[in-house]
Amino acid sequence: MSTIKTETEYTGRALKGQFKQADRLKSKFLIILNDEDLKNNIVQVKNNKTKEEEKVELKDLVNYLYDKLSNYGCSCDCGCQDGEECTCGDDCHCGEECHCHEEE
Repeated sequence: MSTIKTETEYTGRALKGQFKQADRLKSKFLIILNDEDLKNNIVQVKNNKTKEEEKVELKDLVNYLYDKLSNYGCSCDCGCQDGEECTCGDDCHCGEECHCHEEE
């Protein structure tokens, strides 16, 4: 399994500002926490590309993310996604080979 990189909001920005920052960071998924869901051991996961949201049990979160990320396109952080122009290769900082446009 590869590493899942995370960022946490500590500055006290409004939710709109947090979403804008997630866009700037090219975040693939956002985990939205609220007291009621946490009491029920649930978190809300938002796909930052499709903007779809799904509630996921806390115990299943890591497996859920690995599953979603494995079907998401390139596994590096270059920002390319299925169906978009690939920016991997010489310009990719992680050195991983891009598999975004390979036929299955």
